[in-house]
Amino acid sequence: MKTKLLFLALLLTVNMTFANNLQISGVTVNQATLGTGTVTFNVSWNNSWNVAASPSNWDAVWVFVTWNLCSNGTNVPYTHGTLSPTLANHTIPAGFQAMTSVNGTTQTNSVAEGAVLDYTDGLMLAASAPEMGTMSGTVTLMVTNLPAVGTNVSVSVFGMEMVYVPTGQFQVGDGNGVTSSNYAFNGNGVEYSGPLTITNAFETAPQTFYINMEPLAAQVQQITAVPAAFPKGYYGFYIMKYEISEDQYAQFLNNIGYTSAAAAARYANANYTQQREQLNGGSPPFVSNKPDRAMNWLSWEDNACYLAWACLRPMTELEYEKAARGIAASGLNDFAWGSGSLTPAAASSYTFSAPATENGTETTTAGNCIWGNVNPTFTNGDGGQGPSRCGIFATAASTRVTAGASYWGVMELTGNVREPVVTLAGDVVGNNPTTGAANVFTRTWGNGTLTANGGSDQGVATWPAWNYAAVANISNLTGHKGGAWNNAVAQLYVSERWYIFNAPVTTRQNYNGGRGVR
Repeated sequence: MKTKLLFLALLLTVNMTFANNLQISGVTVNQATLGTGTVTFNVSWNNSWNVAASPSNWDAVWVFVTWNLCSNGTNVPYTHGTLSPTLANHTIPAGFQAMTSVNGTTQTNSVAEGAVLDYTDGLMLAASAPEMGTMSGTVTLMVTNLPAVGTNVSVSVFGMEMVYVPTGQFQVGDGNGVTSSNYAFNGNGVEYSGPLTITNAFETAPQTFYINMEPLAAQVQQITAVPAAFPKGYYGFYIMKYEISEDQYAQFLNNIGYTSAAAAARYANANYTQQREQLNGGSPPFVSNKPDRAMNWLSWEDNACYLAWACLRPMTELEYEKAARGIAASGLNDFAWGSGSLTPAAASSYTFSAPATENGTETTTAGNCIWGNVNPTFTNGDGGQGPSRCGIFATAASTRVTAGASYWGVMELTGNVREPVVTLAGDVVGNNPTTGAANVFTRTWGNGTLTANGGSDQGVATWPAWNYAAVANISNLTGHKGGAWNNAVAQLYVSERWYIFNAPVTTRQNYNGGRGVR
């Protein structure tokens, strides 16, 4: 029986405060009985946390299984593994717990022993007690759609580090009565009037939003009756701790089948600059020699297809602000690490540990955000021409500010590469795509399977399509938050919406990356 391990892990330096060194190994398969086959593997990560005090917050690992017949070639996509819904059919090691989906509710509990899971496309694993330490154990999952014994299969187990953002109110927008970030939300329709507080009412009934239209005009845009189903961030959700890395994207391409990847243009065989690796020149198996570097040059559909395959979904711009700011009060021109301080400042420098050329495991002596539009000096490495590796600023001595971590411990929500988001107003002034149409973006996540259509092959009808301008009934548009390695300081603020109104998202750009939620 042929088995193999493909894992989506950010192999960062051990003992980093914010870096978890996720590792999956020792994958074995038991196909003894059709419908009750199992996949067993070892999983471990460092510096896990589970904060019991309100608001409770923890890290987790999202794991899922894919399989393929060994007789199939690289053109055939892997099949997403379907798990038994009964928790007792899986072996969860001591110290771990399986988490509920928290999909559109205030529920935050773990799954009770013997209970039925509310999803079967993977398993969300977290520490079972308040702690910060190393998690390690052997997991066995019952995969009900594995072929019968005697059929040789190739099995892959994937893991992604996640952070739980708990249910609760938070603020969007950063007006102080005099000014605000570009196009920022405000609280009451009076320009610069201050932030808007998102409460439970926003998730249960249609709501009105107000947006400062500076610098376009001295006015406020009103978006009325935004549907309750549109995720506004009050309810809890899991978010990828890091941006999609080059290795993660390469393994995605390998898993979806080369014909599918090529037909859907998920890989563009072009001589990109600014650090996007060629992933072995466009031929399978795809591989990066800088695996932990944040993937750039991703279009909206690239990111959407990756998330659909991983059974995640895109985040909304409101969820982005909550993931960055947490429950803390909004501050004018604040960054994801909770202050308006950006290091290094103009005329200062980053010094990379890697000589000459970065190799994807480089560190830097100082900083909390890779950025370059005001020309700091870059010593060693690739000269600041592109994003750096995920979690680069986390060290054993990091604070939230120096690590560049969000309120909840999410990395690089400011800088490095832009975060794709579903927006309320799109990039056309006065457009109101969230209302009056059949398809409203909801919390629906992908099912692990991409459609054969190369145009919109993420396959989730309520997600924005790749060619949204040509779709008459699309009810939402897309943009970017958080800024990138080559942006001006003002474009990095948490409440900044410049790239909601002023940037293409359907094409590949050197500053666009990917991340998702569940």
